[in-house]
Amino acid sequence: MGWHQVEAADLTGSAVADYWGTAGSTDDEALAKVAQGRGNRLVLAPADKTYLDMKYDAQTPIGQDWAGYNGVQDSYDWDPATFVPGVAGDVAGVEAPLWTDVFPTWDDVQYMAFPRLPGIAEIGWSARSTHSWEGYRVRLGAQGSGGTSWG
Repeated sequence: MGWHQVEAADLTGSAVADYWGTAGSTDDEALAKVAQGRGNRLVLAPADKTYLDMKYDAQTPIGQDWAGYNGVQDSYDWDPATFVPGVAGDVAGVEAPLWTDVFPTWDDVQYMAFPRLPGIAEIGWSARSTHSWEGYRVRLGAQGSGGTSWG
């Protein structure tokens, strides 16, 4: 397993490429298609959807923004089967990276991971037909103190 750039090598069909590109990144999509053509599996970790070290928005006091902002709805409202066109049958799963070297405390890590991580898990583990941002934000809100919905 390696970052999707590993596909520049002549890999066998047992390799797994970890796709970390962003929406519409044509170079990255081309590499992912090479992996698919070789029979390699893909784990999707698009930086603009699943990277938990990305700021929620411009007002987020910690985190990175090189891939843009990654709000709670952004993390939930995407489809692993269609994110990289043409590779749906080769998606092995999703990943939610969090580079902790930019966060000095455990509270910072938790602030960045939650509430995005549960949504990423849901879209990775359940059928697309069960996904609804409106329904999810109510369920998510019920988990927090005060029962507020996100959005």
